Parts: sequence; C-alpha cells; structure tokens
Amino acid sequence: MSFASCTNTSSVATAAGSWSKDADSGFRYHARDCLLVRPSASRVRKCLRHRHLLFVGDSLQRYLYLTLANFLVTGEWPRDLKAGERSPCFEGAYALNKTRDEVWPEYFRGTNSDLRGAEICDCFRTTCCSEAVLNENRYTLFDGAAVSFVSQMVSPGWEVHGSTLPDSWPRMRASTTCTPGECVATSTGRNRPWRIGASANMPDKRWAWSEPLPKFLRTTMPHLGVTDVLFNPGHHYNPDTNLLFMRRVFDSAMRGASHRAWWRTTTPRLRGGLSATSRQGFPLGVKGATSLAHEMGVGVVDVLTMLMQLPRQLKSADWAITEGAFVDGVHLQCSVNRELLIVMLNAICAF
Repeated sequence: MSFASCTNTSSVATAAGSWSKDADSGFRYHARDCLLVRPSASRVRKCLRHRHLLFVGDSLQRYLYLTLANFLVTGEWPRDLKAGERSPCFEGAYALNKTRDEVWPEYFRGTNSDLRGAEICDCFRTTCCSEAVLNENRYTLFDGAAVSFVSQMVSPGWEVHGSTLPDSWPRMRASTTCTPGECVATSTGRNRPWRIGASANMPDKRWAWSEPLPKFLRTTMPHLGVTDVLFNPGHHYNPDTNLLFMRRVFDSAMRGASHRAWWRTTTPRLRGGLSATSRQGFPLGVKGATSLAHEMGVGVVDVLTMLMQLPRQLKSADWAITEGAFVDGVHLQCSVNRELLIVMLNAICAF
C-alpha cells in the first residue's frame, strides 16, 4: 500500500499516530508520518466504481462494512451512538423495548432499510455463535461501487455459508427470496453441501452453500467480482495459535491476479473499564501472523496498533450512555470505525 503523503511506502496500513475527540466529529485519528486524505463520498464512490471491496470476518468487520455502505449511499458518515437512537454501528441500539429474539431481525431490517434498496441482506440469527444459528452475508451496490460483508466469526472451524449463492449483484438480487432476518437454511438449497444439526425448529436443514474460508477465498470469491478483500478470521481467535491455517488463508487469498488481499489484525477488548486486553484472557497473538502475511505478500491493516492508542475508558457499563470509544467493551463508536476506514481507503485508493 501507499499513503498519499508519506515519506515512504509500505505493505502495512498502520499510520502510527494518536487520537483526539471533539463534540462535532467524535474520535479523530492523527497520523504521525502521513497526511491522511479525508475523502468526500463522491471521491470514495469514484475510487470504488467498478470495484468490489469485500470484508470477511467478525462483527468488527460487519460494522466497518455498514459504516462504509452508509457513507456511500447517504453521503454522510454515521454519527456516534446516542442514548435512545438507532445506529448501524451496534446491534444493541435496536434492543430498546425489544425482546432478545426480536433484536437481530429488527437490526437486519433496520440497517437494510437505511441503505435504500442498495443492499441484499442474506441474514438470519437467533444467538451466537455457530453456523446453525447465524448467517450474515450483505452485499451493497451503489453508483457502480460494490462493498460487501461475509461473516466468518470463529476460526478455523467456522465455515462461511449462506442461503444465496455468491454471484453478480443483479443475479443475487433476482435469486434472493428471503427478507432480511429470515434467510435461514432450507432442505431444498442447490447442492445442499452442509447439514445443520436437526432440532425441533430446524429438522434436517441445509444452507445453499458452505465451505471453509480458504476454499471460499480461492474458488467462490471470484464469482463476486471482488477486487479488494479485507479479512479477519474471527475476533475471538488468536491467529498465532494456528499459523498453518493462516498460511492456507493467505495462500488462498493471493491466488489469481484479479484482486488485492489485506489482513486486518484483531482488536483489543475491554470489560468493566479495564484497559489491559491481556486481562481478559485474550492473547493478542498477531506477531507471527503479521510476519507470515509480509512473507506471502498479503497487505496488513494493523488496527490493533491504532486502537491501543485510544483513550481506553468506558463512560458507563450501560452501552446506551457510553461516551467512550468502545460502545460495549468490544465494539467501537461510529467515528472510530470511520477513522479506521479512512486509513484503509487511503491505502486502497491512494487519493
């Protein structure tokens, strides 16, 4: 990658720097060695026109995708979460006056509606986190610019899967028969490669497609016309514990010359206002995978380094009134997502 105003170029999108916060724009990242361009929606649309940026991975990837998709469609970055308001940056914003079973369908419908018909939401969820109860693949096409999200929550066992076969956006739109929040496995899906464990609610159901992440990157992703893929195999997964798997992922991501591949490092977790990620029993574990990515020619978006510079406090244990950078100790305010995306877009678009 390269930044527009850096003294040198690198394959690492880190832009070491610091954070500030103001009442109007929320959290703001100040790169130390690079002049980050803060592009307008029209400039981002121009960069991504006839391109397809795919986010693969965890819930942090979902919120990066939704933040960018909203910017493309509405021309405005989503605002930071306010008490009593809905936000695309956190599903908990849809929990007000809703039962637990209603939150996710409401979130899928609401965030899909916000994108004004530009998104296909192949989405279903009852709880977390297994393939049987969670399906979320989202595809946005606006003014020729395509951005998408494919869920891959826990690695390496989690297989990416869905009820709509990956294809061009028009073909997926034509073949999608379910509404957001109701795209569950069926017993009549084409190929029927993967069986959900039988239960009272879902006896002998299958997804239309399901495959390991390396195979998806190697064989299925090309059907989506992806030009840039940014992947993170699971927030709750330490990549350094299985470098053989990461090698397979990196190798698959680099197959072919039709796209560029980026690995996004994991993010810190906070609980109860604690700032030491290691206290949460979650090893950072990114050094080995980062070195491996460099070796194999995969770009690295090092958000861990950036986020560890944040003011790491929670205003309150109640996510609805938090004013910190972390909404719930894991997920981030919209303005933080915006800043991470600006760094990524400077690398991808070279404004």
